Amino acid sequence: MRKIYLVLILSLWVSLGHAQIGSLDTVCKGASVTYMDSSTADSYAWILDTINTVQTSITGGTVIDLKAYGAPYGVIMVFDNTNSNYYAFVTCRAGKVLRLDFGTNPYVNIPLPVGNITDLGNLSGALGDSCHGIDIVNDGTNWYGFITRNNKLIRVDFGASITNNSPTRSVMPIANFSYPYQITMKKYGTEWIAFVANRSGNTITRLDFGTAITSTPSATDFGNGFQLQRPTQFSLYKEDRKWYMITTNIGSGGGPGGNGGISRFEFGSDLKNNAPTGSLIGSLSGKLNQPRGINMFADCNQVFGLAFNSGNAKVTMIDFASNITRNAGSITGTDLGLLSLSNNINVQSTYPFWYGDRMSVLAASIGDSTLYIYDNVYTIPSNPYQTSYTQSTFTNTFNNGGYYNVTLQANQGSPRGPEAYCKQTYVINTLTVAIVQHHIDTLYASGTSCDWYVWKLNGVVIPGATGREYVPTQTGVYTCTGGKAGCNATSNYYFEYSGIASTANNKAVMVYPNPTNGIFTVELDGSLSGKKFNMVCYNSIGTVVTVKELNGANGNTKTTIDLSNLPKGVYQLKLQADGEATIVKHIIVE
Repeated sequence: MRKIYLVLILSLWVSLGHAQIGSLDTVCKGASVTYMDSSTADSYAWILDTINTVQTSITGGTVIDLKAYGAPYGVIMVFDNTNSNYYAFVTCRAGKVLRLDFGTNPYVNIPLPVGNITDLGNLSGALGDSCHGIDIVNDGTNWYGFITRNNKLIRVDFGASITNNSPTRSVMPIANFSYPYQITMKKYGTEWIAFVANRSGNTITRLDFGTAITSTPSATDFGNGFQLQRPTQFSLYKEDRKWYMITTNIGSGGGPGGNGGISRFEFGSDLKNNAPTGSLIGSLSGKLNQPRGINMFADCNQVFGLAFNSGNAKVTMIDFASNITRNAGSITGTDLGLLSLSNNINVQSTYPFWYGDRMSVLAASIGDSTLYIYDNVYTIPSNPYQTSYTQSTFTNTFNNGGYYNVTLQANQGSPRGPEAYCKQTYVINTLTVAIVQHHIDTLYASGTSCDWYVWKLNGVVIPGATGREYVPTQTGVYTCTGGKAGCNATSNYYFEYSGIASTANNKAVMVYPNPTNGIFTVELDGSLSGKKFNMVCYNSIGTVVTVKELNGANGNTKTTIDLSNLPKGVYQLKLQADGEATIVKHIIVE
């Protein structure tokens, strides 16, 4: 599975592989890390894991009988975050709209023909035969429904409560409509726009509302020259900062070999572009058979769609691989099986929804006046994960170092456009800083390469000493603190600038590490490598604690001394060679 990974924001996913947010990609073990998405989405799925979006099968689950109300046309599932309840809205061929109350769990609280299904009627005569598309949105204060019927757009005003059983409605003539099926509303920047698929007109209409969702929109058509073949449903999609739309075409031939299939529109970076380009992808060698419903899904480098075919009552997985713009000949289709045990289900429209770690699709079947919930459409790992209709942030604490793959999926399956952000993040397990003496007169902070350093002499900050190296100018205990991504570490080192011997000879003998845990190395520089030294180590009261020889004449230029069994403190090491002044080093045992 190819991956690109999501950006992290230390507790201070829109294009595929291009996160809108930037921050540190390295954090410290034990840090509380908050992931943040700056876009606006209908749903969020945060996964601390790699994921695989490719489907291999799909089967039906819950069945809701609507024969008492008429064949369902349009359907949408809505989540109300004020009470954590799920509601489905359905337009019926008989000319009415229904609200189905699922409560907090759409798999347990199944609406029955009485009790949890509310018939909102024909909205004072505004609805009738051929009312198809429906969308429900919230502008931050109020709930609105939008329904298409013939050459009209009906706005339903619910007010602050989506359960308002007596909403008001407004009817707006739209001359561009021609047997309008799906409608999808979208907040685009500060403006509201909508797209409508016109089955008879072989066009897609864009509605521009401006900044007020209650205004009468202007309409723009596109698609008449793009080989659309009776389009019924579509899904927006964003990849590499560009917008696309995949549409289903039920065609006119029917069955394998018919002229149904899918089309693709390319808007560029501006979804309000009045002149998108488009092309017919086709039936994918007969895998698509009069498709009506489509839901698009995205991982960070994987794009696929689920098409619900009315011609053969099957689901087809459309695999775009890593690029939505792939040549039509390289886009493949896989048969995932029948929609149910029956082979006569004519799916009219579909809409996905999240619950816990799984995503399901609510499908309206005009063939048997039934709603179906396909509840194994998409699942995510639990390591850990968070799905929500409101959580654009996700906080996690990393207690172990290493690399972590983080994925954000926004708007998965939604016609408003699925998006994915990913990033691989490194968590520092242990940051180390250890001062060593280099080149006789230079102290160097070895260990982790840090973002910043602070040097001190005897506990006092040395102005301007902020690099990894420092050249001492006097004897004393030098301290270096280095930091990176919120982690920091400190090392101490006793440096003797001059002693009983000449400065040159004193610097020609290196002792490291210093301070030490008791085990340290004594090393001769090249200028003294031919000398034989007797070494005597004293404690703080002048008692000899060890004696050792370092014979540079025999090629031995370094040796190890072990004081680890002695008390902590400062020890004096004297080195004496024939013809040389005594060299004195002070050792700090911690």
